[in-house]
Amino acid sequence: MGYRRGGWNGYDRMDNDSIPSTVQVLQEWQHLKVGDSVPVWRNLDFPVVALKRINILFLRARINTTAWPNHTRLVWRFHLSPYNWACPSILAQPFTHLVVLVAVRQNLRGIKARAEGRRPQPERTVYAELLMWVACFVFLAVEIVLLVRKGLLQPLLAAGGTGLMTA
Repeated sequence: MGYRRGGWNGYDRMDNDSIPSTVQVLQEWQHLKVGDSVPVWRNLDFPVVALKRINILFLRARINTTAWPNHTRLVWRFHLSPYNWACPSILAQPFTHLVVLVAVRQNLRGIKARAEGRRPQPERTVYAELLMWVACFVFLAVEIVLLVRKGLLQPLLAAGGTGLMTA
């Protein structure tokens, strides 16, 4: 796996410079060791900090940690820094989490198909689904903006919170 290597098995046009993710194991990349790095994007590598062949691969970003255990269930753990509510870019943090949710979901689906010996979904299907995700997020953002402009968001959240506490 990795940028311009085997790919990420997801949105190749965006996360691998339009190079299709491989559908087979590439032997030249099968000898990772702790201290090596895996390229995740242009000029961005994550060092390998723990490796147990066939079971665990831990890569570490500056703050975040990503883990790929390899057994009957594939788990991708992505730990992001906590929200800094005083930061001017606070609105970008939830957006980043949504992007990660959609991208990792597609990566895992691509890996699953390859592990089961199936061809991944056609590119047209993958990007049509991505377009639907984007449309849903835009619709949700517009709805929130409308609620805020009309002053309805705070009473709606208060009513929802009250309902959750009394349920």
